[in-house]
Amino acid sequence: MSYFFPIEIDGQLYNAPSGVHIANIIILDVVSGCTDAPYYETVKELLPYLEPGDQLKINHAMSSVSLKDRYLEDYKANIRDTTKELTLLAEIYQGLLNFRNVHQGLVTRYIRKQDPSVTIGTGGFPFDTFLQERIDMVKSSRDSVRKRYEGQ
Repeated sequence: MSYFFPIEIDGQLYNAPSGVHIANIIILDVVSGCTDAPYYETVKELLPYLEPGDQLKINHAMSSVSLKDRYLEDYKANIRDTTKELTLLAEIYQGLLNFRNVHQGLVTRYIRKQDPSVTIGTGGFPFDTFLQERIDMVKSSRDSVRKRYEGQ
């Protein structure tokens, strides 16, 4: 999987990200609720490059209430105790953090060591900031969920 330089077809510029931005991770981010506004914009940019079935799933997920929002709303409104769900969601976020930290480590160890001048990742984004933003996004969601069920 690699990044292919942008190409122009009929006056339209296409970026050509690779398989690194797998649809399943995007769906997990959106459904779990760890996305932020800049990430939604990135997802919208990536949609044309994904398979039609994945586009459909992602659009459906983006138009639905996330698990985080649903559980926090119920918890806040005293509709029901969602402590177990919030605890599980925090564990899911931790799993996502583990994945993202490993991903960032692989980029640092393998891509950067091969050619320190490379700054664009396989998805066409500056990987230093892009990957750290994804890590920070998940940490923020995990921490907000933990604060809620830990009573802070």
